[in-house]
Amino acid sequence: MKQILTALSAAIEAGAVALLGMLFFAIPTLLFWFTNSNPESTISALPVVALSAWLLGHTVPLEFPLSADAAFDIGVVTPALHIPISLPLLGALCVTLWFAFRQGRKYAALFITDTSSAAAFGKTVTAEIKWRSLAAVLAGAVVGFGTVVLIAAASIPVASPAPLWWQALKPTLWFAAALLAGMGWIGRRHLAALYTARLLPGDGPLTPAQQLLRAVRIAPRIALAQLAGWVAVAAIAVTCAAIFNYVDFVRVSETLQADALGLIILFLAQLLLLPVAIIWALAWLSGAGFAVGAETLYSPFVTITTELPALPFFTLLPHSNSTAGVIAPLLLLVIAVALGYSVGSWLTQHTDLERFYALTAAGVLTGIAAGFAVSVAVGSVGPGRLSYTGAEPLLVGFTLAGLSTLGLNAGAFLRSAAPQLTQVGATAHSLRDKTKLGMPRARAASAANSVAAESVVTSAPQLPHVTLMAQAETVEHGAVNAAVTDAETGHFNTADLTEFEPLSAGIAESDPTEDQYDTEMLLRNFEWQAKPVQLGKRQSQTEND
Repeated sequence: MKQILTALSAAIEAGAVALLGMLFFAIPTLLFWFTNSNPESTISALPVVALSAWLLGHTVPLEFPLSADAAFDIGVVTPALHIPISLPLLGALCVTLWFAFRQGRKYAALFITDTSSAAAFGKTVTAEIKWRSLAAVLAGAVVGFGTVVLIAAASIPVASPAPLWWQALKPTLWFAAALLAGMGWIGRRHLAALYTARLLPGDGPLTPAQQLLRAVRIAPRIALAQLAGWVAVAAIAVTCAAIFNYVDFVRVSETLQADALGLIILFLAQLLLLPVAIIWALAWLSGAGFAVGAETLYSPFVTITTELPALPFFTLLPHSNSTAGVIAPLLLLVIAVALGYSVGSWLTQHTDLERFYALTAAGVLTGIAAGFAVSVAVGSVGPGRLSYTGAEPLLVGFTLAGLSTLGLNAGAFLRSAAPQLTQVGATAHSLRDKTKLGMPRARAASAANSVAAESVVTSAPQLPHVTLMAQAETVEHGAVNAAVTDAETGHFNTADLTEFEPLSAGIAESDPTEDQYDTEMLLRNFEWQAKPVQLGKRQSQTEND
Protein backbone atom coordinates (compact mmCIF):
# COMPACT_ATOMS: atom_id res chain seq x y z
CA MET A 1 0.00 0.00 0.00
CA LYS A 2 2.83 2.36 0.82
CA GLN A 3 4.43 1.78 -2.57
CA ILE A 4 1.16 2.53 -4.33
CA LEU A 5 0.81 5.81 -2.48
CA THR A 6 4.40 6.69 -3.32
CA ALA A 7 3.82 5.98 -7.01
CA LEU A 8 0.64 8.05 -6.96
CA SER A 9 2.46 10.96 -5.35
CA ALA A 10 5.23 10.78 -7.96
CA ALA A 11 2.64 10.68 -10.77
CA ILE A 12 0.87 13.78 -9.48
CA GLU A 13 4.12 15.68 -9.14
CA ALA A 14 5.26 14.69 -12.64
CA GLY A 15 1.91 15.66 -14.14
CA ALA A 16 2.19 19.03 -12.42
CA VAL A 17 5.57 19.57 -14.08
CA ALA A 18 4.02 18.98 -17.51
CA LEU A 19 1.04 21.24 -16.79
CA LEU A 20 3.20 24.06 -15.49
CA GLY A 21 5.33 23.91 -18.62
CA MET A 22 2.28 24.19 -20.84
CA LEU A 23 0.87 26.97 -18.69
CA PHE A 24 4.08 28.92 -19.16
CA PHE A 25 3.27 29.14 -22.88
CA ALA A 26 -0.48 29.59 -22.40
CA ILE A 27 -0.27 32.78 -20.32
CA PRO A 28 1.57 34.93 -22.92
CA THR A 29 -0.69 33.70 -25.72
CA LEU A 30 -3.77 34.47 -23.64
CA LEU A 31 -2.52 37.99 -22.92
CA PHE A 32 -1.71 38.49 -26.58
CA TRP A 33 -5.23 37.42 -27.62
CA PHE A 34 -6.80 39.62 -24.96
CA THR A 35 -4.94 42.76 -26.05
CA ASN A 36 -5.25 42.11 -29.81
CA SER A 37 -8.68 40.51 -30.12
CA ASN A 38 -10.70 40.90 -33.31
CA PRO A 39 -13.94 39.35 -34.56
CA GLU A 40 -12.11 36.83 -36.74
CA SER A 41 -9.99 35.37 -33.97
CA THR A 42 -11.26 32.76 -31.55
CA ILE A 43 -9.97 31.70 -28.18
CA SER A 44 -9.80 28.09 -29.35
CA ALA A 45 -6.53 28.84 -31.14
CA LEU A 46 -4.76 29.73 -27.89
CA PRO A 47 -4.29 26.19 -26.51
CA VAL A 48 -3.10 25.06 -29.93
CA VAL A 49 -0.39 27.70 -29.97
CA ALA A 50 0.64 27.00 -26.38
CA LEU A 51 0.82 23.22 -26.82
CA SER A 52 2.62 23.56 -30.15
CA ALA A 53 5.28 25.75 -28.58
CA TRP A 54 5.68 23.36 -25.65
CA LEU A 55 6.03 20.34 -27.94
CA LEU A 56 8.52 22.22 -30.11
CA GLY A 57 10.55 22.89 -26.99
CA HIS A 58 10.64 19.12 -26.35
CA THR A 59 12.03 18.39 -29.85
CA VAL A 60 8.70 17.49 -31.47
CA PRO A 61 8.71 18.88 -35.05
CA LEU A 62 5.93 21.13 -36.31
CA GLU A 63 4.65 21.90 -39.80
CA PHE A 64 2.35 24.79 -40.64
CA PRO A 65 0.44 24.96 -43.95
CA LEU A 66 0.56 28.25 -45.82
CA SER A 67 -1.91 28.91 -48.58
CA ALA A 68 -1.16 31.06 -51.60
CA ASP A 69 -3.58 33.77 -50.42
CA ALA A 70 -1.99 33.91 -46.99
CA ALA A 71 1.44 34.14 -48.55
CA PHE A 72 0.28 36.96 -50.83
CA ASP A 73 -1.08 38.86 -47.82
CA ILE A 74 2.38 38.93 -46.28
CA GLY A 75 3.99 40.00 -49.55
CA VAL A 76 5.21 36.62 -50.82
CA VAL A 77 4.07 35.28 -54.15
CA THR A 78 4.25 31.51 -53.90
CA PRO A 79 1.97 28.54 -54.26
CA ALA A 80 0.62 26.75 -51.21
CA LEU A 81 3.35 25.14 -49.18
CA HIS A 82 4.16 23.70 -45.79
CA ILE A 83 6.57 25.48 -43.46
CA PRO A 84 8.57 23.01 -41.33
CA ILE A 85 9.66 24.28 -37.92
CA SER A 86 11.80 21.84 -35.98
CA LEU A 87 14.52 23.95 -34.35
CA PRO A 88 13.64 23.29 -30.70
CA LEU A 89 13.10 25.89 -28.02
CA LEU A 90 15.53 24.14 -25.72
CA GLY A 91 14.84 26.51 -22.85
CA ALA A 92 11.53 24.73 -22.24
CA LEU A 93 13.27 21.36 -22.33
CA CYS A 94 15.87 22.55 -19.83
CA VAL A 95 13.13 23.56 -17.39
CA THR A 96 11.50 20.13 -17.65
CA LEU A 97 14.82 18.34 -17.22
CA TRP A 98 15.64 20.41 -14.16
CA PHE A 99 12.36 19.59 -12.40
CA ALA A 100 12.68 15.91 -13.29
CA PHE A 101 16.25 15.81 -12.00
CA ARG A 102 15.19 17.37 -8.71
CA GLN A 103 12.33 14.93 -8.36
CA GLY A 104 14.66 11.99 -8.95
CA ARG A 105 17.09 13.27 -6.34
CA LYS A 106 14.32 13.74 -3.80
CA TYR A 107 12.91 10.23 -4.08
CA ALA A 108 16.33 8.62 -4.29
CA ALA A 109 17.35 10.34 -1.05
CA LEU A 110 14.32 8.74 0.61
CA PHE A 111 14.94 5.19 -0.59
CA ILE A 112 18.77 5.02 -0.79
CA THR A 113 20.47 5.07 2.61
CA ASP A 114 24.25 5.12 2.70
CA THR A 115 25.51 2.87 5.51
CA SER A 116 29.25 3.27 4.86
CA SER A 117 31.73 5.80 6.18
CA ALA A 118 33.82 6.26 3.04
CA ALA A 119 33.63 5.55 -0.64
CA ALA A 120 37.30 5.43 -1.59
CA PHE A 121 38.68 2.67 -3.75
CA GLY A 122 39.49 -0.44 -1.78
CA LYS A 123 37.05 0.24 1.08
CA THR A 124 33.72 -1.40 1.62
CA VAL A 125 30.80 0.76 0.58
CA THR A 126 27.32 -0.39 1.42
CA ALA A 127 23.92 1.15 1.01
CA GLU A 128 20.40 0.13 1.75
CA ILE A 129 18.31 0.52 -1.39
CA LYS A 130 14.57 -0.01 -1.51
CA TRP A 131 14.38 -1.16 -5.10
CA ARG A 132 10.63 -1.68 -5.16
CA SER A 133 9.94 1.80 -3.89
CA LEU A 134 12.31 3.28 -6.48
CA ALA A 135 10.68 1.29 -9.25
CA ALA A 136 7.26 2.44 -8.08
CA VAL A 137 8.41 6.08 -8.08
CA LEU A 138 9.90 5.78 -11.56
CA ALA A 139 6.84 4.08 -12.99
CA GLY A 140 4.43 6.50 -11.36
CA ALA A 141 6.33 9.59 -12.51
CA VAL A 142 6.65 8.39 -16.09
CA VAL A 143 3.01 7.38 -16.28
CA GLY A 144 1.82 10.65 -14.77
CA PHE A 145 3.88 12.83 -17.09
CA GLY A 146 3.05 10.78 -20.18
CA THR A 147 -0.65 10.74 -19.40
CA VAL A 148 -0.87 14.52 -19.18
CA VAL A 149 1.00 14.96 -22.45
CA LEU A 150 -1.08 12.32 -24.21
CA ILE A 151 -4.36 13.88 -23.09
CA ALA A 152 -3.21 17.33 -24.18
CA ALA A 153 -2.01 16.13 -27.59
CA ALA A 154 -5.17 14.09 -28.19
CA SER A 155 -7.58 16.88 -27.22
CA ILE A 156 -5.69 19.72 -28.88
CA PRO A 157 -4.66 18.86 -32.43
CA VAL A 158 -1.39 20.49 -33.32
CA ALA A 159 0.23 20.96 -36.70
CA SER A 160 2.86 18.26 -36.39
CA PRO A 161 3.91 15.60 -38.88
CA ALA A 162 4.69 13.22 -35.99
CA PRO A 163 2.02 10.71 -34.94
CA LEU A 164 0.10 11.15 -31.72
CA TRP A 165 1.94 8.47 -29.78
CA TRP A 166 5.31 10.01 -30.66
CA GLN A 167 4.12 13.46 -29.58
CA ALA A 168 3.40 12.01 -26.14
CA LEU A 169 6.32 9.60 -25.93
CA LYS A 170 9.21 11.88 -26.88
CA PRO A 171 8.71 14.44 -24.06
CA THR A 172 8.13 11.54 -21.65
CA LEU A 173 11.46 9.99 -22.59
CA TRP A 174 13.24 13.25 -21.81
CA PHE A 175 11.52 13.39 -18.43
CA ALA A 176 12.36 9.76 -17.60
CA ALA A 177 16.03 10.24 -18.54
CA ALA A 178 16.37 13.26 -16.24
CA LEU A 179 14.54 11.38 -13.47
CA LEU A 180 16.99 8.48 -13.70
CA ALA A 181 19.91 10.92 -13.76
CA GLY A 182 18.72 12.45 -10.50
CA MET A 183 18.41 9.03 -8.87
CA GLY A 184 21.83 8.02 -10.13
CA TRP A 185 23.36 11.21 -8.78
CA ILE A 186 22.26 10.34 -5.25
CA GLY A 187 23.31 6.70 -5.53
CA ARG A 188 26.55 7.32 -7.43
CA ARG A 189 28.75 6.19 -4.52
CA HIS A 190 26.94 2.90 -4.16
CA LEU A 191 26.91 2.40 -7.91
CA ALA A 192 30.68 2.94 -8.06
CA ALA A 193 31.24 0.44 -5.25
CA LEU A 194 28.91 -2.04 -6.92
CA TYR A 195 30.81 -1.56 -10.17
CA THR A 196 34.10 -2.27 -8.42
CA ALA A 197 32.81 -5.31 -6.54
CA ARG A 198 31.27 -6.95 -9.58
CA LEU A 199 33.95 -6.29 -12.19
CA LEU A 200 37.22 -6.05 -10.24
CA PRO A 201 38.83 -8.62 -7.92
CA GLY A 202 39.51 -7.78 -4.32
CA ASP A 203 43.22 -8.62 -4.46
CA GLY A 204 45.83 -9.83 -6.89
CA PRO A 205 47.18 -8.31 -10.10
CA LEU A 206 44.79 -6.84 -12.62
CA THR A 207 44.57 -7.91 -16.22
CA PRO A 208 44.70 -5.21 -18.93
CA ALA A 209 40.92 -5.43 -19.30
CA GLN A 210 40.45 -5.00 -15.54
CA GLN A 211 42.86 -2.07 -15.54
CA LEU A 212 40.70 -0.47 -18.21
CA LEU A 213 37.53 -1.10 -16.18
CA ARG A 214 39.18 0.27 -13.04
CA ALA A 215 40.34 3.40 -14.81
CA VAL A 216 37.15 4.30 -16.66
CA ARG A 217 35.23 4.45 -13.39
CA ILE A 218 36.47 8.01 -12.88
CA ALA A 219 35.98 9.02 -16.52
CA PRO A 220 32.37 10.33 -16.18
CA ARG A 221 33.42 12.81 -13.47
CA ILE A 222 36.23 14.17 -15.62
CA ALA A 223 33.98 14.36 -18.68
CA LEU A 224 31.33 16.24 -16.71
CA ALA A 225 33.90 18.76 -15.49
CA GLN A 226 35.24 19.13 -19.03
CA LEU A 227 31.77 19.82 -20.45
CA ALA A 228 31.01 22.30 -17.68
CA GLY A 229 34.15 24.29 -18.46
CA TRP A 230 33.53 24.32 -22.20
CA VAL A 231 29.86 25.26 -21.82
CA ALA A 232 30.88 28.15 -19.56
CA VAL A 233 33.27 29.42 -22.24
CA ALA A 234 30.57 29.08 -24.89
CA ALA A 235 28.12 31.01 -22.69
CA ILE A 236 30.69 33.79 -22.28
CA ALA A 237 31.12 33.88 -26.06
CA VAL A 238 27.35 34.26 -26.56
CA THR A 239 27.25 37.03 -23.97
CA CYS A 240 30.04 38.90 -25.73
CA ALA A 241 28.25 38.48 -29.07
CA ALA A 242 25.04 39.90 -27.56
CA ILE A 243 26.93 42.91 -26.19
CA PHE A 244 28.80 43.66 -29.39
CA ASN A 245 25.69 43.21 -31.58
CA TYR A 246 23.26 44.98 -29.28
CA VAL A 247 22.57 47.75 -31.81
CA ASP A 248 21.67 45.26 -34.55
CA PHE A 249 19.51 43.31 -32.10
CA VAL A 250 17.49 46.42 -31.25
CA ARG A 251 17.25 47.52 -34.89
CA VAL A 252 15.85 44.16 -36.03
CA SER A 253 13.41 44.12 -33.11
CA GLU A 254 12.13 47.55 -34.11
CA THR A 255 11.57 46.47 -37.71
CA LEU A 256 9.02 43.92 -36.48
CA GLN A 257 6.86 46.83 -35.19
CA ALA A 258 5.61 44.86 -32.21
CA ASP A 259 3.86 46.42 -29.25
CA ALA A 260 4.92 46.02 -25.63
CA LEU A 261 3.38 42.57 -25.20
CA GLY A 262 4.76 41.48 -28.55
CA LEU A 263 8.23 42.56 -27.50
CA ILE A 264 7.87 40.58 -24.28
CA ILE A 265 6.84 37.47 -26.20
CA LEU A 266 9.70 38.03 -28.63
CA PHE A 267 12.13 38.35 -25.73
CA LEU A 268 10.87 35.11 -24.17
CA ALA A 269 11.28 33.34 -27.50
CA GLN A 270 14.89 34.50 -27.79
CA LEU A 271 15.46 33.42 -24.19
CA LEU A 272 14.19 29.93 -24.95
CA LEU A 273 16.61 29.76 -27.88
CA LEU A 274 19.57 30.66 -25.66
CA PRO A 275 20.64 27.01 -25.10
CA VAL A 276 20.69 26.57 -28.88
CA ALA A 277 22.97 29.58 -29.18
CA ILE A 278 25.33 28.16 -26.54
CA ILE A 279 25.54 24.80 -28.34
CA TRP A 280 26.20 26.55 -31.65
CA ALA A 281 28.89 28.64 -29.94
CA LEU A 282 30.54 25.46 -28.68
CA ALA A 283 30.49 24.06 -32.22
CA TRP A 284 32.05 27.32 -33.45
CA LEU A 285 34.76 27.24 -30.79
CA SER A 286 35.64 23.68 -31.74
CA GLY A 287 36.45 24.82 -35.26
CA ALA A 288 33.80 22.62 -36.91
CA GLY A 289 31.31 25.48 -37.15
CA PHE A 290 27.59 25.39 -37.89
CA ALA A 291 25.18 26.37 -40.65
CA VAL A 292 22.00 28.42 -40.79
CA GLY A 293 20.52 27.30 -44.05
CA ALA A 294 21.99 25.63 -47.09
CA GLU A 295 25.32 26.85 -48.48
CA THR A 296 26.22 28.72 -45.29
CA LEU A 297 28.97 28.12 -42.78
CA TYR A 298 29.99 29.90 -39.61
CA SER A 299 33.37 28.83 -38.24
CA PRO A 300 36.54 30.49 -36.94
CA PHE A 301 38.25 29.81 -40.27
CA VAL A 302 35.53 30.35 -42.90
CA THR A 303 32.35 32.42 -42.79
CA ILE A 304 29.83 32.08 -45.62
CA THR A 305 26.66 34.08 -45.01
CA THR A 306 23.40 34.65 -46.81
CA GLU A 307 20.08 36.38 -46.23
CA LEU A 308 18.37 35.31 -43.03
CA PRO A 309 14.90 35.88 -41.55
CA ALA A 310 14.45 39.13 -39.65
CA LEU A 311 14.76 37.60 -36.20
CA PRO A 312 16.84 39.21 -33.46
CA PHE A 313 18.32 35.82 -32.64
CA PHE A 314 20.26 35.75 -35.91
CA THR A 315 22.03 39.03 -35.14
CA LEU A 316 24.26 37.08 -32.74
CA LEU A 317 25.86 35.21 -35.62
CA PRO A 318 29.42 36.19 -36.59
CA HIS A 319 29.47 38.43 -39.64
CA SER A 320 32.95 37.50 -40.86
CA ASN A 321 35.88 35.37 -39.84
CA SER A 322 38.83 36.95 -38.08
CA THR A 323 42.44 35.96 -37.69
CA ALA A 324 41.89 35.97 -33.94
CA GLY A 325 39.26 33.27 -34.38
CA VAL A 326 41.90 30.62 -34.95
CA ILE A 327 42.70 30.71 -31.23
CA ALA A 328 39.19 29.43 -30.42
CA PRO A 329 40.10 25.72 -30.65
CA LEU A 330 43.32 26.47 -28.77
CA LEU A 331 41.24 27.99 -25.97
CA LEU A 332 39.30 24.75 -25.57
CA LEU A 333 42.58 22.84 -25.66
CA VAL A 334 44.06 25.02 -22.91
CA ILE A 335 41.01 24.37 -20.72
CA ALA A 336 41.43 20.63 -21.28
CA VAL A 337 45.13 20.84 -20.36
CA ALA A 338 44.31 22.76 -17.18
CA LEU A 339 41.68 20.19 -16.23
CA GLY A 340 44.06 17.32 -16.93
CA TYR A 341 46.66 18.95 -14.70
CA SER A 342 44.15 19.50 -11.88
CA VAL A 343 42.66 15.99 -11.93
CA GLY A 344 46.10 14.45 -11.67
CA SER A 345 45.58 14.28 -7.90
CA TRP A 346 42.60 11.98 -8.48
CA LEU A 347 44.82 9.48 -10.29
CA THR A 348 47.74 9.17 -7.89
CA GLN A 349 46.84 5.55 -7.07
CA HIS A 350 46.66 4.58 -10.73
CA THR A 351 49.44 3.51 -13.04
CA ASP A 352 50.44 5.48 -16.10
CA LEU A 353 48.48 3.10 -18.32
CA GLU A 354 45.37 3.40 -16.16
CA ARG A 355 45.67 7.17 -16.18
CA PHE A 356 45.83 7.10 -19.95
CA TYR A 357 42.76 4.86 -20.07
CA ALA A 358 40.79 7.12 -17.73
CA LEU A 359 41.62 10.37 -19.52
CA THR A 360 41.04 8.88 -22.96
CA ALA A 361 37.69 7.49 -21.85
CA ALA A 362 36.80 10.91 -20.44
CA GLY A 363 37.67 12.51 -23.77
CA VAL A 364 35.52 10.02 -25.65
CA LEU A 365 32.60 10.59 -23.28
CA THR A 366 32.99 14.34 -23.72
CA GLY A 367 32.84 13.99 -27.48
CA ILE A 368 29.78 11.73 -27.31
CA ALA A 369 27.92 14.11 -25.00
CA ALA A 370 28.82 17.14 -27.11
CA GLY A 371 27.78 15.38 -30.31
CA PHE A 372 24.46 14.41 -28.74
CA ALA A 373 23.82 17.99 -27.62
CA VAL A 374 24.58 19.24 -31.13
CA SER A 375 22.18 16.70 -32.61
CA VAL A 376 19.41 18.09 -30.40
CA ALA A 377 20.08 21.71 -31.47
CA VAL A 378 19.45 20.93 -35.14
CA GLY A 379 16.30 21.68 -37.09
CA SER A 380 14.58 23.77 -39.70
CA VAL A 381 13.31 27.32 -39.43
CA GLY A 382 11.53 27.52 -42.75
CA PRO A 383 11.18 26.00 -46.20
CA GLY A 384 13.83 25.70 -48.88
CA ARG A 385 17.35 26.62 -47.87
CA LEU A 386 16.26 27.17 -44.25
CA SER A 387 15.28 23.53 -43.87
CA TYR A 388 18.52 22.77 -42.03
CA THR A 389 20.20 24.78 -39.29
CA GLY A 390 22.79 23.67 -36.81
CA ALA A 391 26.10 21.82 -36.77
CA GLU A 392 27.21 18.37 -37.85
CA PRO A 393 27.01 16.16 -34.74
CA LEU A 394 29.64 13.66 -35.87
CA LEU A 395 32.14 16.32 -36.90
CA VAL A 396 31.74 18.29 -33.68
CA GLY A 397 31.80 15.13 -31.56
CA PHE A 398 35.01 13.79 -33.09
CA THR A 399 36.68 17.21 -32.93
CA LEU A 400 35.86 17.78 -29.28
CA ALA A 401 36.77 14.21 -28.38
CA GLY A 402 40.19 14.71 -29.94
CA LEU A 403 40.74 18.06 -28.23
CA SER A 404 39.64 16.68 -24.88
CA THR A 405 41.76 13.53 -25.09
CA LEU A 406 44.85 15.44 -26.18
CA GLY A 407 44.45 18.19 -23.59
CA LEU A 408 43.68 15.91 -20.65
CA ASN A 409 46.63 13.61 -21.29
CA ALA A 410 48.96 16.56 -21.85
CA GLY A 411 47.88 18.15 -18.56
CA ALA A 412 48.31 14.89 -16.66
CA PHE A 413 51.78 14.45 -18.16
CA LEU A 414 52.76 17.94 -17.07
CA ARG A 415 51.62 17.19 -13.53
CA SER A 416 53.53 13.90 -13.39
CA ALA A 417 56.63 15.64 -14.74
CA ALA A 418 56.20 18.64 -12.43
CA PRO A 419 58.69 17.42 -9.76
CA GLN A 420 61.41 16.90 -12.35
CA LEU A 421 60.63 20.21 -14.00
CA THR A 422 60.66 21.91 -10.60
CA GLN A 423 64.03 20.39 -9.77
CA VAL A 424 65.47 21.48 -13.11
CA GLY A 425 64.07 24.96 -12.60
CA ALA A 426 65.50 25.15 -9.09
CA THR A 427 68.90 24.06 -10.36
CA ALA A 428 68.83 26.65 -13.12
CA HIS A 429 67.74 29.30 -10.64
CA SER A 430 70.56 28.35 -8.27
CA LEU A 431 73.12 28.52 -11.06
CA ARG A 432 71.80 31.89 -12.10
CA ASP A 433 72.05 33.18 -8.53
CA LYS A 434 75.57 31.86 -8.20
CA THR A 435 76.51 33.50 -11.46
CA LYS A 436 75.06 36.80 -10.32
CA LEU A 437 76.91 36.53 -6.98
CA GLY A 438 80.16 35.44 -8.62
CA MET A 439 80.33 38.37 -11.00
CA PRO A 440 80.52 41.03 -8.23
CA ARG A 441 83.09 38.94 -6.38
CA ALA A 442 85.24 38.66 -9.50
CA ARG A 443 84.89 42.36 -10.08
CA ALA A 444 85.84 43.07 -6.44
CA ALA A 445 88.88 40.77 -6.69
CA SER A 446 89.96 42.49 -9.89
CA ALA A 447 89.54 45.88 -8.26
CA ALA A 448 91.53 44.73 -5.21
CA ASN A 449 94.34 43.53 -7.43
CA SER A 450 94.38 46.88 -9.22
CA VAL A 451 94.47 48.75 -5.91
CA ALA A 452 97.27 46.49 -4.69
CA ALA A 453 99.31 47.17 -7.79
CA GLU A 454 98.80 50.90 -7.45
CA SER A 455 99.77 50.73 -3.76
CA VAL A 456 102.93 48.86 -4.61
CA VAL A 457 103.91 51.47 -7.16
CA THR A 458 103.20 54.43 -4.86
CA SER A 459 105.09 52.85 -1.94
CA ALA A 460 108.06 51.74 -4.02
CA PRO A 461 110.74 53.66 -1.96
CA GLN A 462 109.93 51.56 1.14
CA LEU A 463 110.29 48.21 -0.67
CA PRO A 464 113.89 47.18 -1.33
CA HIS A 465 113.25 45.13 -4.43
CA VAL A 466 111.21 47.96 -5.95
CA THR A 467 114.01 50.43 -5.14
CA LEU A 468 116.38 48.09 -6.84
CA MET A 469 114.22 48.10 -9.91
CA ALA A 470 114.00 51.89 -9.87
CA GLN A 471 117.75 52.22 -9.58
CA ALA A 472 118.27 49.76 -12.34
CA GLU A 473 116.00 51.80 -14.55
CA THR A 474 118.13 54.96 -13.95
CA VAL A 475 121.42 53.36 -14.93
CA GLU A 476 123.00 54.55 -18.12
CA HIS A 477 122.92 52.31 -21.13
CA GLY A 478 126.64 51.79 -21.00
CA ALA A 479 126.60 50.79 -17.36
CA VAL A 480 123.96 48.23 -18.09
CA ASN A 481 126.08 46.77 -20.83
CA ALA A 482 129.04 46.68 -18.46
CA ALA A 483 126.98 44.90 -15.84
CA VAL A 484 125.90 42.37 -18.40
CA THR A 485 129.52 41.87 -19.45
CA ASP A 486 130.57 41.35 -15.84
CA ALA A 487 127.77 38.91 -15.36
CA GLU A 488 128.94 36.93 -18.33
CA THR A 489 132.58 36.90 -17.11
CA GLY A 490 131.59 36.22 -13.52
CA HIS A 491 133.03 39.48 -12.07
CA PHE A 492 130.64 41.72 -10.17
CA ASN A 493 130.99 45.05 -8.46
CA THR A 494 129.24 44.58 -5.14
CA ALA A 495 130.00 48.02 -3.80
CA ASP A 496 126.76 49.44 -5.08
CA LEU A 497 124.67 46.61 -3.66
CA THR A 498 125.83 46.77 -0.06
CA GLU A 499 123.61 49.70 0.76
CA PHE A 500 120.41 47.70 0.06
CA GLU A 501 118.81 45.31 2.50
CA PRO A 502 117.75 41.85 1.44
CA LEU A 503 114.14 41.55 0.29
CA SER A 504 113.30 38.98 2.92
CA ALA A 505 114.54 41.25 5.68
CA GLY A 506 112.19 44.03 4.73
CA ILE A 507 109.27 41.68 4.73
CA ALA A 508 110.25 40.09 8.02
CA GLU A 509 110.41 43.45 9.81
CA SER A 510 106.80 44.31 8.87
CA ASP A 511 104.06 44.10 11.45
CA PRO A 512 102.09 40.84 10.99
CA THR A 513 98.97 42.46 12.41
CA GLU A 514 98.86 44.97 9.58
CA ASP A 515 97.33 44.21 6.21
CA GLN A 516 100.15 42.84 4.11
CA TYR A 517 100.28 41.53 0.64
CA ASP A 518 100.94 37.89 -0.02
CA THR A 519 104.72 37.33 0.09
CA GLU A 520 104.71 34.62 -2.49
CA MET A 521 102.58 36.73 -4.79
CA LEU A 522 104.99 39.68 -4.47
CA LEU A 523 108.01 37.50 -5.04
CA ARG A 524 106.35 35.95 -8.05
CA ASN A 525 105.34 39.33 -9.52
CA PHE A 526 108.74 41.01 -9.02
CA GLU A 527 110.97 38.02 -9.70
CA TRP A 528 114.25 38.65 -11.57
CA GLN A 529 114.40 37.11 -14.99
CA ALA A 530 118.20 37.47 -15.42
CA LYS A 531 120.62 36.02 -12.89
CA PRO A 532 119.74 37.58 -9.52
CA VAL A 533 120.29 34.25 -7.83
CA GLN A 534 123.90 34.07 -9.01
CA LEU A 535 124.35 37.64 -7.85
CA GLY A 536 123.14 36.70 -4.41
CA LYS A 537 125.45 33.73 -4.30
CA ARG A 538 128.39 35.86 -5.41
CA GLN A 539 127.59 38.45 -2.75
CA SER A 540 127.49 35.81 -0.07
CA GLN A 541 130.84 34.44 -1.14
CA THR A 542 132.38 37.93 -1.11
CA GLU A 543 131.11 38.61 2.41
CA ASN A 544 132.43 35.30 3.61
CA ASP A 545 135.79 36.10 2.10
